[in-house]
Amino acid sequence: MDIKDKVKKHLPEEGYKTDKKGKLDKLLAKAMSRKLFVLAVGTFFLYIDKIAASDWTLLALLYIGTQGAIDIIFRKLDK
Repeated sequence: MDIKDKVKKHLPEEGYKTDKKGKLDKLLAKAMSRKLFVLAVGTFFLYIDKIAASDWTLLALLYIGTQGAIDIIFRKLDK
């Protein structure tokens, strides 16, 4: 068994080809979960009166706006 056979044995059939969409999906999923966490923390701070309602509104608008941008990216990738 030569080196090429050993390498092929450990690689998936498609070799080193990477799925760029898969990487982008992982990155966006991580970003979305972080944004959702920030919104949840902001909501908690609003509940315990640590931030003003106007600050929470800005957080919510940022979450909605960036979520909309992510949805547009997903639509473009699906085509």
